[in-house]
Amino acid sequence: LRVIFYILHGVQIFRATSPLFELSNIDSLQLGSSLSISYENIPTGLNHWVGLFKSGDPNETYIRYVFIESGSGATLIEGPSLPGDYELRLFYNDSYNLEESISFSIAEQTSVSLIELTSEDSIKAGSVLSFNYNNIPSGNNHWVGLYMSGATNETYIRYVFIEPGSGTAQLAGPSIAGNYELRLFYNDSYELEESLSFSVSR
Repeated sequence: LRVIFYILHGVQIFRATSPLFELSNIDSLQLGSSLSISYENIPTGLNHWVGLFKSGDPNETYIRYVFIESGSGATLIEGPSLPGDYELRLFYNDSYNLEESISFSIAEQTSVSLIELTSEDSIKAGSVLSFNYNNIPSGNNHWVGLYMSGATNETYIRYVFIEPGSGTAQLAGPSIAGNYELRLFYNDSYELEESLSFSVSR
């Protein structure tokens, strides 16, 4: 909350105003997730910016930053990749004069599988595979492929793209009984991040 002071007939008064910017997704932050920033009442000027900082670091030692426009709007900045205490700081006109800051923390996360089938008990040939994905970092064209066990990463049967963050996706399952794998890749690459083995019955 910002407080603006006035002197009126020798008496000091104050009124509270809305914050200049907010971290919209502060309740769902994870390592590597994007930070969603909304801002308003930004004055006319050039090169206003919001920087990501380790808590306590000087204004000149930002981790990364993003420029914002005058007025109101929203933007994204890539979040921290390590747990700890951080700040978002707002500056005007390409300066290091702090206007406002937001503090937040990123907790150490327990190990969670990046991909998991919603049910592995009775997968039959021709059924649809439904799987959850978790803690997927920012990026483009992350994908999960269906493979025969032992196949090379380039010889998928089919695949589906997934979004950063967490969610659920579906993929048409194998049409023949046997041993298979789901494999996760980031950024349209063939560099394997995680695999999940399962069997399909007739």
